Amino acid sequence: MVSQPCPMVLPLAIAILRGSTKVTKAQNSMSVSRRTVIKMAGGLAVGLGLPIPAASAVPFNEAMPAADLSGETPLPMLTLQLDWLLTTQFAGLMVAEASGLYQAQGLRVTLKPATADINVVEAVASSSNMLGSVEQAVLLDAQAKGAKVSAVATMLQSSPLSLISDARRPVSTPQELVGKRVGLHEDGLKALALILTRQGIDPQQVTCTLIPYTEKFEPLTSGQFDAIQCYALDEPLDYTRQTGQESVLLRFSDFGFEAYAQVIFASNQLLAQSPDAVKSFLTATFEGWQRALQDIPSTAQLITTQYGESNVRDMAYQRETLKRLSAYVMPNQVKPGTIALTRWYEAAQQLADCGLIVAVPDQGVWNQGWVS
Repeated sequence: MVSQPCPMVLPLAIAILRGSTKVTKAQNSMSVSRRTVIKMAGGLAVGLGLPIPAASAVPFNEAMPAADLSGETPLPMLTLQLDWLLTTQFAGLMVAEASGLYQAQGLRVTLKPATADINVVEAVASSSNMLGSVEQAVLLDAQAKGAKVSAVATMLQSSPLSLISDARRPVSTPQELVGKRVGLHEDGLKALALILTRQGIDPQQVTCTLIPYTEKFEPLTSGQFDAIQCYALDEPLDYTRQTGQESVLLRFSDFGFEAYAQVIFASNQLLAQSPDAVKSFLTATFEGWQRALQDIPSTAQLITTQYGESNVRDMAYQRETLKRLSAYVMPNQVKPGTIALTRWYEAAQQLADCGLIVAVPDQGVWNQGWVS
């Protein structure tokens, strides 16, 4: 591993986000990108024609009635291109698909997991029937560089990006990072750069190291690192399951990282040509999210039996992940999917001020029902 003082975090993060960075050979040998993990894991097939499972408002064995399109022009087929595998973090989409909610809206929807080397924004911008899901910073940067796409809703009201530490050696605030060794992925470098800047911490007092996504817990339990990056939805559960130790989280969203996560967006062409199709898609999607979180046991069963990978076919694990997910989808009774326009642009300005996006886009949010 190649360690570096955190003054390197901000320029490296900027370069990574702009797609211009050249990671050193030594760093590259130890850093596994998100896309590489996808390639290693293989494509996760999306089940088609599945039996209709449970939902809170509609019993599992009852399908939603299909929309009556007789005499009308059918709404177009839509694809949602994800930036990750189809795992529990997209539970609402699975419930919407399996419960027939898209069909009831007169839509045929394909949920498309990410593949190696895909650029989600470029794929969506060049398609006439595709929506996508990415982090807010990724979308903003692409918009600032000219991508003709707009945000339409968000699945998560805040980012689950966090640092995890062993409960025997807890690190719970940015101030406690001083003098510590932190293992990060590329996207974590961006977020930590923002946090350090906002908290006024001298970056030279923290040592940061690029680490792979795989087999990263052993260096934490051994004391090689004091904290490592994690996704708060599931990796703390993985840590306890694999090591037998409890953990402590330092959530980036608690210390100034205001960005939305799993933002749904579409090309401006699609929004102009088929606004009703997009609205119908969002209606079904967030009905799926509400059902998924209102009936967590049934959602966990759906994920483990029809969508889950072999290593996560664990009902208790899925139930706990879904409970954590609920706090990100519907915090304080926020309407699922809602983007607060003022907060959106405050976060954009924050990211621009720190150099994490090239500029704040003049426009880029489609205000048609999921924007407040």
